Amino acid sequence: MELMTEMKNPKEFTESLNVAYLLMMVVYAGTVIVAYGIEGDSVQSFLPDSVPVGKVKTTIGVLIVFHI
Repeated sequence: MELMTEMKNPKEFTESLNVAYLLMMVVYAGTVIVAYGIEGDSVQSFLPDSVPVGKVKTTIGVLIVFHI
């Protein structure tokens, strides 16, 4: 992989990948826990559908399109 070859120590790639996945899992789980805590059973399966129409929902849509 290109990313792996550009690292100072390519042997640490697996460890950095595991840390990145763990961090993403914590962020996603935190988001789901907060959303469920606020909305309860009325939260939609696609979380942005639970956000009321407006600037926030538009911003969320744009961020999802660009995967930020």
